[in-house]
Amino acid sequence: MNNLTKGSISKSILLLAVPMIGTSFMQFANNIIDMFWVGKLGSQAVSAVGVSGFYTHLIWAISSIITVGTSIRVSHALGAENRNEAKVIAMNAVKSTWALSLLFTVLMFIGKPWLGSFFNLSVEGGFDEYFVWMALGLVFTQTTNVLASVSMSHGDSKTPFRFRSIGIGINLVLTPFFIYVLGMGINGAGLATFLSQLIVALLFYGYKHRDYLGDLKAKLNREVLIPIVKLGVSPSVQRIIFSLASIAIGKIVAEWGQEAIAAQKVGHQLEAMTFMTIGGLSGAMMSFSGQNFGAKQYGRIKEAYRVTLRMALVFGVLMTLLLYTQSEPLMRLFVQDQKTVEIGMRYLQIVGLSQVFMIIEMLTTSLINGLGETKLPARVNILILLSRIPLALFLARPDMLGIDGVWWTIFISTFFRGLVISIIYQKTMRSLESNQYSDFQVEKEKALAN
Repeated sequence: MNNLTKGSISKSILLLAVPMIGTSFMQFANNIIDMFWVGKLGSQAVSAVGVSGFYTHLIWAISSIITVGTSIRVSHALGAENRNEAKVIAMNAVKSTWALSLLFTVLMFIGKPWLGSFFNLSVEGGFDEYFVWMALGLVFTQTTNVLASVSMSHGDSKTPFRFRSIGIGINLVLTPFFIYVLGMGINGAGLATFLSQLIVALLFYGYKHRDYLGDLKAKLNREVLIPIVKLGVSPSVQRIIFSLASIAIGKIVAEWGQEAIAAQKVGHQLEAMTFMTIGGLSGAMMSFSGQNFGAKQYGRIKEAYRVTLRMALVFGVLMTLLLYTQSEPLMRLFVQDQKTVEIGMRYLQIVGLSQVFMIIEMLTTSLINGLGETKLPARVNILILLSRIPLALFLARPDMLGIDGVWWTIFISTFFRGLVISIIYQKTMRSLESNQYSDFQVEKEKALAN
């Protein structure tokens, strides 16, 4: 275990975050190259991949009720130097993740016929073929996600980096080979993704399950699972609402044609440079705050937040400049259809303005979640996310801003999420410091009495 409660704060954060950021950049490169190859199949294929992503991310959001709660509980147990408890928590998390994943795989197959038609996708576009592979790979992606969250709680971000890098490398080689050499089209893109997910899950489980999980023969323990679910339910509901809101927004976008869906998909992948990179810092922040909360090192948490936020904001400003000034060449890397390019340019220019506020919300929410205070940030984010739907419907009217109204809706909601979560952080840290002072006074009075 990498002890995050001692030593240099900036070094601890960087050692934890750099492999995660490296993984995120490799995943970003993988997504971009995938989009490059799939984009050559046409806007319909890009739309099929994008819509499949809506549904798989919804399932990942539901499953995060386990991964988020596990990460927090394991971090607290390790901060309190209770390794056996951490193993029991992780073992229960993995077993429950398997059961949940298998259930969702069945539901994906049952619901497949109407999931594509909801977005007006034609059968010829390849949605059915690609979606099948996503359903089959679900148990493997979820196994990797929960083991990666446990690894991060241990302060080990190198193992997820190594294994996910292998998977990304496999996918980068197999995708063009299956699509073009074997002539499998979008079906080949799905198969390549599935095989990479399978290999990563097997590597992760085979290498780390003894260190992290202990005795897998033990039965699921309800008393262990309930606290995991209680901690994970609020962030999970937030992610579910985000996914549902994204589906609703996607439905609004679909009314403007498949070019609009393709533009949003490409734009979202380009914007991923920000949220995947900051996702690495956010994961480090949650693990750091979790361990230090368990050790009652509140001052270290505040300093870590300042250090991490400064680094992240510099990156956010650079990303805003890139997306705004280079919107057309970035879009033309992946699509040539003029209408798709024009819609995508406006997406990058408008949503690009929200990068700094997105960074503030992501980092701050992760820190607060690491403290075990998951409910209030989730409630705020849920309310703001739900407001996206009526606001988008209003602003996207032909007599208002049209499709640009959807992009402005994303900007407005992201701005307010960053603002409100920052206020919650200030109040939470003042409360922690006040409680720490009270505990100190109690201990001091006990010492004097003795």
